[in-house]
Amino acid sequence: MKMDMTPLDPERLQMVEKTLLQSIVGYAFIPVYYVYSYLIFNSMYLLVWSMVPLWYLANLCGFTAKRKCGKKKRVLLVSDVAETQICGVLRKYHQLQIHLAAQGFEVYTLDPEEFISVPMPVDKNVRFVVPSPMATYTIISKIQECDADMTCLMVEGPLGTISKLVLELLGRPYNTMYCTQMDIYMTLMLGSKLVGNDMSKRLAWFHSGAEKVISPSHSASDLFVRKGTVRSEQAFPILNGCDTKEFSMEGPRDDEMDAMKRPIWLYVGRVSFEKNVIPALNLSNSLPGTVCVVGKGTYFEEAKRKYRDVKFLGWKEGSALAASYRTADVFVFPSLTDTFGQVMVEAMASGLPVAAYPAVGVIDVVKHGMTGAISTDLAAACIQALQEKNAAQCVEHAKSFDWGKMTAEFVKSYEYEPDTTPAKE
Repeated sequence: MKMDMTPLDPERLQMVEKTLLQSIVGYAFIPVYYVYSYLIFNSMYLLVWSMVPLWYLANLCGFTAKRKCGKKKRVLLVSDVAETQICGVLRKYHQLQIHLAAQGFEVYTLDPEEFISVPMPVDKNVRFVVPSPMATYTIISKIQECDADMTCLMVEGPLGTISKLVLELLGRPYNTMYCTQMDIYMTLMLGSKLVGNDMSKRLAWFHSGAEKVISPSHSASDLFVRKGTVRSEQAFPILNGCDTKEFSMEGPRDDEMDAMKRPIWLYVGRVSFEKNVIPALNLSNSLPGTVCVVGKGTYFEEAKRKYRDVKFLGWKEGSALAASYRTADVFVFPSLTDTFGQVMVEAMASGLPVAAYPAVGVIDVVKHGMTGAISTDLAAACIQALQEKNAAQCVEHAKSFDWGKMTAEFVKSYEYEPDTTPAKE
């Protein structure tokens, strides 16, 4: 048998080495992950079981605050997402506070800003609250003193986990949100299916005690039921909203982008492997015009070195991000793991058609042939979206994603009817 002695080209060799290194690191990390998660998880149990009696003792001694009487229903939102992160969960957290207050609810929050937190090892932009007696006592105090009519655990992190344990110990009902496929992310980031499978079991445990599990799309909700992480009677899909005043066709454009060769294919989001950005970056080799990236992530620096023809603009928010949407020609969404894709709605609100794969979330958001193109061939989807572009249809469809409507559905998940009368001071 004649052996193939053709040497590997440098790019392919680099990919083989990277895959091998990722596998070695991933499998080497497995025992560390299990020991770390076991210690952290059991420490949370210990903290809750020891601190709840202490809180009751303080309550008997008159050292804790009492709930003030009032007619407004109370809502407690618990989120592990720090203000420094840029993601759809943080936007939803803020919008729920605004619209719940507008609908007459008294809103309380628990988030990392109140606690000591550390960066996550695999992504330093994500910060986790450090479980401690003080943190646990603070969580117990907030839950008891708030005495909420509706409690929602928005993220499966330390804050959410400790809150879940406390709520179940006290016999209080709660809902959860399931917005991120963390089991898939862990598999992709660490190259280990064992860690991903363990994370899947932990996600199922986290959501097991919830009255309702709120997912941001119908396809995501169906997926979680099929995977067994959510029971069918718990599943409660609610589409996210969009601020069509902030994101619209009217307003300033991005001068730097306006100077680029057209058409402009825009990607907005984390530049990381779990977001499947490589197919979007590879469009620079097959499509005319310019591939433009707004965002950063774990793959950002390497991508800048490798894709010389792609324009990397870093993170943008608010009016700067809105200007980027207005200036582009087509929005590219390569993700296969997102459960909704907030950026797709923002792009459509700005008049941009979306080119994407037929994935969870995408099929709930994009109307194929009307507000974009969905195909297993991303380049073909881009060309179709550009050729059939109808900005008016995109804007009109984006208006159906409303934060007020989303909040009303959120309230309905607790079987309450929203009070639309203005709150009195």
